Amino acid sequence: MDIQREYNMKNTSYPKTKIKILLLENISESAIKEFTNSGYVEVKTFKGALEEEELIKQLKDVHLLGIRSKTTVTRKVLEKAEKLLGIGCFCIGVNQVDLKAATEKGVAVFNAPYSNTRSVAELVMGLMIMLIRKVPDKNKAAHEGIWLKDAKGCFEMRGKTLGIIGYGNIGSQVSVLAEGFGMKVVFYDVERKLPVGNSQAVSKLSDVLKQADIVTLHVPSDKTTRNLINATTLAQMKKGALLLNYSRGDVVDLAALKKALDKGHIAGTAIDVFPEEPEKNGAAFHSELQNVSNVMLTPHIGGSTEEAQFNIGIDVAVKMVNYLENGSSYGSHTVPSLNLSPQANTHRILHIHRNIPGVLGEINTKLSSHNINIVGQYLKTNEQIGYVVLDIESKLSKEALSLLKEVKGSIKRKPSGHKGTFGHALIVAGSTEKTGAAILSSTAALKSGCGLLTAAVPSSAVTPLMCRLPEAMVLLRDIDLAISSVDISKYDAIGFGPGVGVTKESAALLFHILYQHQQPLVIDADGITLLAQNKGWFELLKPNIILTPHVGEFDRLTKKHTSHTSRFETQLAFSKKHKVTILLKGPQTTITTADGKVFKNTTGNNGMATAGSGDVLTGIITSLCAQGYAAVEAACLGAYLHGYAGDVAAAKFSKT
Repeated sequence: MDIQREYNMKNTSYPKTKIKILLLENISESAIKEFTNSGYVEVKTFKGALEEEELIKQLKDVHLLGIRSKTTVTRKVLEKAEKLLGIGCFCIGVNQVDLKAATEKGVAVFNAPYSNTRSVAELVMGLMIMLIRKVPDKNKAAHEGIWLKDAKGCFEMRGKTLGIIGYGNIGSQVSVLAEGFGMKVVFYDVERKLPVGNSQAVSKLSDVLKQADIVTLHVPSDKTTRNLINATTLAQMKKGALLLNYSRGDVVDLAALKKALDKGHIAGTAIDVFPEEPEKNGAAFHSELQNVSNVMLTPHIGGSTEEAQFNIGIDVAVKMVNYLENGSSYGSHTVPSLNLSPQANTHRILHIHRNIPGVLGEINTKLSSHNINIVGQYLKTNEQIGYVVLDIESKLSKEALSLLKEVKGSIKRKPSGHKGTFGHALIVAGSTEKTGAAILSSTAALKSGCGLLTAAVPSSAVTPLMCRLPEAMVLLRDIDLAISSVDISKYDAIGFGPGVGVTKESAALLFHILYQHQQPLVIDADGITLLAQNKGWFELLKPNIILTPHVGEFDRLTKKHTSHTSRFETQLAFSKKHKVTILLKGPQTTITTADGKVFKNTTGNNGMATAGSGDVLTGIITSLCAQGYAAVEAACLGAYLHGYAGDVAAAKFSKT
């Protein structure tokens, strides 16, 4: 064994030969070499992505996971991956990982935000030239044996105005290249950014759209950018402008874009990312933009160059190795970022804990009481966790490690749990006439095991609610939940609808929640009615939404009055079309999912067909979602427990 390799083998307390690494989606060979050259020999690779259950199975003994954009790492995956220390996203984005769950678990998540910048920027410039010269149509004609030499509607890049939306790494690189073509560049970003070269910042999105001959998008995927380019913003663009999206698939409303292309308002477009993309090469692909004039569609290849993938492989692998070997978390999206150098003649201990008062004091007290000297100490926190790195004299490091495992709030030991461990549910329920709905659904949520509950109720419901549930927290819907100030991000799941009333205020609140939420959302009762009255909201439905109508509410939702058999077919079709889970309450409750699965619940009885029973079910399902169950699991388990409780009650109290 050479000297460098022997040194590499000694940089971790746990033998490197036993540290297991799983790399998915055909990650570059450069990453594999970086790991093996650093002494990590247990590297397993897969060419494609893995579905949730298979990923859980493969992660059983894995310490480091590498993925690209097709693998989704959910809370359930993270809860099952007990040995996982870090995740490397060998791409730009990290939205495929549940970052909140990863933070709570103390799993570091890294990515490569800069490594494919040039590749994407070059392709964007190339596509601009193709569109402004109408190459897609002329290329198609040539392949069909038609000679189509024509200058009409074709222009030079020089002198045109390029509008860049999102002036980050890629946007600013495009700006530099565009100025080389003699273009004027204006840009808009939600953060204040210094211009590169002669580009000019503008204060509003509409200012870019109105000026630009070509608009290119380089923004992340989040609640503020979903359908950022829609019918309204397309109408603000210059007639004959070009649009390019090489950012994220949900940023552009493709149906609205097609209408603008068909009308001639937009002269051409190039799209590389789509709301739904095939999981593997060779799979079928469909888009409403296929076979539309002057349109270029590419299969998410913005960063697909040999150079970009090579650089990404090294970048992410180095970050993961540095984290394992010296605790440097620089670039992590979950573990607070520390950029550290090795410390000679010491052993370095990494301690991740919940961000609660007194942890650092307890660490210092425990170590000093055992005469253990701290040579170096580094601390960084975020809202959820704290990260302490300690350099300890080598001969005392084992004793120090043993002591640190007992520190209050340590994440890596198995805690008995505290109230926040089991999720925070928000129940939006009740009205002046239906205070009981709020009490029933809130009680059910707490009884079902969620650690924290906030009930959003009208002022009139506060006193009866607090008399029944003093442990609950309260938001006043007519004061605290003013639409302009709603912040729902701190809740792990939301239940909406029992007894809220069909009013303008409740409709506005539901719309806001639909538009903003990322966590599971259960919609019941009056929430279903509000949804049925506003079919335009259907486009806001997501796979983590559970609709829980009874038969009458479901008929209103679908505008159909059908038999039991055809209603089931309608339910399944609605789930698949709108990508939601539906729990249809009735004599035999059925649950249908976005991917076409069907579940029938066998518990429950006719005695449960009474006012308030559905409110209880909403509370149970919301609680289960808050505790980390996936939408389908929560719906199935909630229906079973709800019905089983009814059966127990019937057996105990029934006289027949």
